Amino acid sequence: MKTVLIATSSFSKKILSKKINLLKKKRIKVILNPFKKTLDSSQLKAYFDENLVGVISGNEILDERILDKAKNLKIISRCGVGYNNIDTHYLKKNKIKLCLTNNEHVIATTELTLLHILASLRKFLFNTNIKNFTNWRRRKGFLLTKKKIGLIGLGKIGNHLAKILTQFKCEIVYNDFKKNNKFDYAKLDTILKNCDIVSLHVPLNKKTQNLINLKNLKLLKENAILLNLSRGGIINEKDLFKFLKKRPDVMVSLDCYTKEPYKGKLIKLENVTMTPHIGTFTYETRDQMEEKALKNLCKYII
Repeated sequence: MKTVLIATSSFSKKILSKKINLLKKKRIKVILNPFKKTLDSSQLKAYFDENLVGVISGNEILDERILDKAKNLKIISRCGVGYNNIDTHYLKKNKIKLCLTNNEHVIATTELTLLHILASLRKFLFNTNIKNFTNWRRRKGFLLTKKKIGLIGLGKIGNHLAKILTQFKCEIVYNDFKKNNKFDYAKLDTILKNCDIVSLHVPLNKKTQNLINLKNLKLLKENAILLNLSRGGIINEKDLFKFLKKRPDVMVSLDCYTKEPYKGKLIKLENVTMTPHIGTFTYETRDQMEEKALKNLCKYII
């Protein structure tokens, strides 16, 4: 019997019900991720076999060793836009279709980025800590209004964020291989040196891996804020820890990590705000993404 693996840590039963009867009629069995977290290689091997024809993919690593076990695989339908965790060369060589969701992630990730910016500026974690509250210990923060903000990557999320930040009278500069006439372009080092807030919005690839490292972290100005809500690996986490221990004035906000769940040393630092990869983790956004991913999947197996 043909099988489909929904590898994401969660998936709406309501959305799945829209296609489940059609899949059953085609004698396709749907397998849901029973672990409720990202599947590792040993767990994936249990589902990747000659019966597997489609996968709705999350953040699991789908390399050649795993993919090669599913000789009849037709499609990987990504519930998201990133695909650095998938061996695309193998897919192309074996004529396996890769589909991504499109604009569904933009609003949720932009809103979370804005939340991280404001939380860092107003020292929100410190000021809401119950111990500090009961002792009435307070830390003075900064306004967002009129800050100079550097966006590394001005794609869909970067553009949407820039439009919102202009309402706060912020000065926007950007770095991207595509030119944008609405905002001023600057080199990466220039942005790190001169901006109050630097936010990363680029995919993870050979060019962007360890893009932010100990050498250029040292360029950050006093009281700067650095955010990464795009992909783990863009900031070198070991370098970041070394840097932040010496620069408590700099605040860093993270929503993604090289290895997830994250259990590294950055957790120990007060000048780091961390969320567990929840960029798109809203009811509305997840429903939209899952519906699109399921539609893409069915298009190639039914």
